[in-house]
Amino acid sequence: MTATLDGPWLDQPRTDAHSHTAPATGAPGQHDVTWDTARQLAHAAAPLSPRRVPLAEAAGATLAGPLLALRCSPAFDASAMDGYAVAGLPPWHQVGRLEAGQAWPAPLAAGTAVEIATGAPLPVGARGVLRYEDAAVVNGLVTGDPGRASHVRATGSDVRTGQEILPAGAALTPAALGLAAAAGHDDLLVRPRPRVYVIVTGRELTGHGPGGGAAVRDALTPLLVPLIGRLGGEVAGVARTDDDGLPAHWEQDRHGADVVVTTGSTSRGMTDRLPALARSAGIVFHGVRCRPGHPQLLAGGAAGPWLVGLPGNPFAAFTAAWTTLAPLFAGLTGRPLSVLPRICLAGEQPGPRPGTTRLVPVRWTDDGPCLLAGASSAFLGNAARQHALAVFGPNWRPGDPCRLLLTDIP
Repeated sequence: MTATLDGPWLDQPRTDAHSHTAPATGAPGQHDVTWDTARQLAHAAAPLSPRRVPLAEAAGATLAGPLLALRCSPAFDASAMDGYAVAGLPPWHQVGRLEAGQAWPAPLAAGTAVEIATGAPLPVGARGVLRYEDAAVVNGLVTGDPGRASHVRATGSDVRTGQEILPAGAALTPAALGLAAAAGHDDLLVRPRPRVYVIVTGRELTGHGPGGGAAVRDALTPLLVPLIGRLGGEVAGVARTDDDGLPAHWEQDRHGADVVVTTGSTSRGMTDRLPALARSAGIVFHGVRCRPGHPQLLAGGAAGPWLVGLPGNPFAAFTAAWTTLAPLFAGLTGRPLSVLPRICLAGEQPGPRPGTTRLVPVRWTDDGPCLLAGASSAFLGNAARQHALAVFGPNWRPGDPCRLLLTDIP
């Protein structure tokens, strides 16, 4: 199995303002949209209002505006190695030692040296730092090649005061939070993680044990709760109900949710209640021309929470979450729509299916990415082994590159 991964293909980051407003209540919306259109419509949600939070609470949020450095980093010339800070030419008479967090009280005179730890401020007058391995010390005299006395982190060599260090829309990863702290910030203006209320429907579902008879073990709740966190949301509550109870759960207290996610009841069967509920909220789209995950919908957002209807089949719910929830969360937090790299896969590939986008699990192996064929919308066997989803667009032909939606790259 060989593959090449060589840059973005059809999808590009959005640079236009988030301009989507949900249709007015009762508006028909769009039906059976393409997979790319569904992502774009979901991503067009207006961002949530920003708020200022302490640095320790900002993990996973998104910057609401560009972040400027309040101080240089490093804030002073600092030693980049353990060794000796030396002034003038050798031999150097050692006059003391300096640890990180300490400052030498006076300029260093020519012909003297200070033993110095990595990160300690370089004494004024020092020409640089001579590493231990480049120095020799006999009776308090340090000798070595003065040309090797460098190893200094210059003031502002990483970040300068007033410099933009992160753009608006940047995800606050651990590294980003560390950078913000190094630049002097105690709190940040962020767009918060969307609060999500989950409603799992189906009177046949049971939450414990192996089930039996007509009962089916609920795989959706343990799938969706961590997946929502992975996609950038924060679960505010979870409810399980039958289809008839769905409207009541929609109307009751939703724990201040920005998004309500439902599973099942998305088609037009005799027990499906969600389409009527979505029409009253204002449908953005209902049905996406993809497999698995066709019966998904997006509604609301104008005068209340967004409503995302995911299919009741577990793998279809998984792919629909990446189709609609992921770009919706990106839009709500002001992040760009993710760019999908293209990839050329060798080996068995699906046959053409004009008009439909197919999402096929991919697993990384020692030989490269490998398609996991035969995935069913109802089962999670291959989904549990996948690291990405191969996106075969409606015009894809065997031998063409497909796009790659990265979900859990090891």
